[in-house]
Amino acid sequence: ESIDRHFFDLETIKNEARNFLTSILELQSIIEEPNSFENPLKGLQISSRKDVEKAAKSLRKKWRLGDAPIYDVVQLIESKKIPVIEVEIFSDFTGLSGMANDEIPFIVINANCNDVTRKRFTALHELAHVVLEFSDFLNDDFIESLCHHFAGAVLLVDDTLKHELGAGRTTISLKELRDIKEKYGVSIHAIIIRAKVTNFISSDTFNNWSKSYKEWNGNSNGSNGFGVYVSREKSTELMRLITKGINEKRITWSKAAKIKNTKVDILKQQLTELEFEMN
Repeated sequence: ESIDRHFFDLETIKNEARNFLTSILELQSIIEEPNSFENPLKGLQISSRKDVEKAAKSLRKKWRLGDAPIYDVVQLIESKKIPVIEVEIFSDFTGLSGMANDEIPFIVINANCNDVTRKRFTALHELAHVVLEFSDFLNDDFIESLCHHFAGAVLLVDDTLKHELGAGRTTISLKELRDIKEKYGVSIHAIIIRAKVTNFISSDTFNNWSKSYKEWNGNSNGSNGFGVYVSREKSTELMRLITKGINEKRITWSKAAKIKNTKVDILKQQLTELEFEMN
């Protein structure tokens, strides 16, 4: 197992990730559904922001996303056989990524992050560490910046941003930014940065927008003033595998509860609640 960055509570996070992955691999073996992750960007060398824009569009094309909003980022990533592990960390920890057994990528995010747009951005930032192959001469800070860029580019394609805002803009209202946030699941701050890195706006306009954002933030009565994006953004892969195993009679309820490290009646309740939420 390898993890590509270090955080203060790393051992706790690593243990939770290891236990989760062990359960995933056991279930995959039982129901004969092996992990089959294929990197859609394999062989694409990344050394610049231009490369990242190209990579983001290539990912969208290969995953058949078009330019449309991505409703649920976590669900999308899990559907591509990358386990997303949610850990209960009461701190400013956001996420990390790694590789188990040198072949199974995984992403860890903070379950206690209440900002859905931040969770989506973090998941895609960590996805960048999984799928992008960076040139050896890049330093860590620039790589982090490129991962941020990738997250923004996947969430909001440059052509889409231009379509939403129109050409030649020097000012923009909070309502316009809020509308984009609520449609594409991107924070207002990330939208402003996205407009700058795509050279859609000048540095002066960016600085003016950033100043306005701080003023809006200071005058806002809670985060709802910046709009709300509605999405689950919850890891469901383990429960999906358990449900499949039980339905196909590959595992018993007691075995499933043991894998989930819970009691049978609690597991049944959790599955019922999950089914209700999904519908």
